[in-house]
Amino acid sequence: MARPAKLPASHPIDIVDDGLTDAEIADRVATWLSDLRSSQAIELPVSAAEELAAARRDGDL
Repeated sequence: MARPAKLPASHPIDIVDDGLTDAEIADRVATWLSDLRSSQAIELPVSAAEELAAARRDGDL
């Protein structure tokens, strides 16, 4: 069973600086979400749970 991680009290440090401001990042995320919502959904013939069960059954996991 998962247990809470013991993390230091300080906030995580972003070690990747892409040079974008928070507003620019928010705008790009909003654009990405808009594109995602307007795209056609794809229905797969099996569920993730079925694939996981098959992987366990086949010893791949």
